[in-house]
Amino acid sequence: LSITSTAEPATTRAAVVSLLLIFEGLRQLLPPHAGDRAPGIEVRLCGSAAEYRDLQRELAISVDAPAFYVPARKLLVAGGDLDAALESAAAIDDAIELATRRERDRDARFETLVRDLAADLEARGVAPAERSDIVRRARQRWEREHAAEVGQLVAARRDNDARAAAARETFRRQLAHEAWHAYADTRLHDDQNRLPAWLDEGLAQIVEAAPLEAGELRLDAPDPSRLDALRAALDAGRVPPLADLVRDDAGLFLTGHAGRDGDRALAYLTAWGVALDLALLRPVLAREGLPARLDEGDPVAAFERLVGMPLDDYETAWRRRLRGIRGGRLRADGISGDR
Repeated sequence: LSITSTAEPATTRAAVVSLLLIFEGLRQLLPPHAGDRAPGIEVRLCGSAAEYRDLQRELAISVDAPAFYVPARKLLVAGGDLDAALESAAAIDDAIELATRRERDRDARFETLVRDLAADLEARGVAPAERSDIVRRARQRWEREHAAEVGQLVAARRDNDARAAAARETFRRQLAHEAWHAYADTRLHDDQNRLPAWLDEGLAQIVEAAPLEAGELRLDAPDPSRLDALRAALDAGRVPPLADLVRDDAGLFLTGHAGRDGDRALAYLTAWGVALDLALLRPVLAREGLPARLDEGDPVAAFERLVGMPLDDYETAWRRRLRGIRGGRLRADGISGDR
C-alpha cells in the first residue's frame, strides 16, 4: 500500500490499521492469485469534504459514500465529513464538560446557600418547625433540578458519543467495502480470473460488515441486520430466483451501490446471502479459491460449475441453510453456534 493522508492523525492511524487488518483477513479468506505480479494500491485519505469533492471532480466520479475505488488507477479514496464530524463531536464534548463542571460547582455551593437560608429565617424569627420545612422543600426542589440537569448532561454526552461512533463506523465500513474491491481487482483478477459483479459485491458486503476484534477481521459472524432482512424477504416471497441474479449481473450491480431503489437493494441483499454461503456456510471459495472464467460464457452454467450442482437444487439448499443460521460464530460445517 502507498498511503497519502491529509486527515487528522487519529483518523489516519485508524484507517491504516483497518486496511492492514482487512487485507490480512482477505488473504485468509481468498488467497491472492496475482502473487508478486500484483500491482500496488494507492490510498488517498482526504481530510475535508471539500478536498474529497475536489478529488472526485478531478477523477470525473460522483459518489455519496465516504470511500470509493478506481480500478483504472488502482486508487482507493476515503474522506468526506468524518474529520468534521469528529471535530464537531469534540467541540460538543468540551461544551458538555464545561456545563458539567459548572453544575458540580453549583452543587458544591448549595450547602452554603442552605445554611445561609436557615440563618436568615432564624434571624427573621421564623419558628424552628417552619424553618425546617422551608429548608426541606428548598433542598427537595434543588435535588430535582440538579438530577434533571445531570440527566440532560449524561444524555447529551451519550448521544454525542453515539454520533461520533456512528461516523467512525460508517467510514470504517465503507473503507472495508472498497478495500475488498481493491483487493479483488489487484490480487484476484487477472486475464484468467475475474469475479462476476454479484459475487464481487456480495463479498464486499461481507467484508464491510465484518467487525475488527482482537487485531483480526471477524469474517465468521453473519451480519444480523442483513440476515434478518434477507430472511424476511424470503418469507415474503420477494427474493427472485437466483438465476435472475446471476444472469442480470451488470444491470443490477455496475451502476452504483445498494440502496438507490428497492430492486437494487434487494439484489445486493441477495448477493450478500449467496456470497455468505459460498465463502462461509458452504465454503466453496475457501476450498477451491477463485474459479477460472466465472465471468464468461453462460452465467448459470458457470455458477453450476462453481457449486457442483444444478442451480435449482443449490437454491433450495441455500434457502434452507440461511434459515438454519443461529447466533454466534460460524463453525467449519457452516452451522453457527454460540461462542
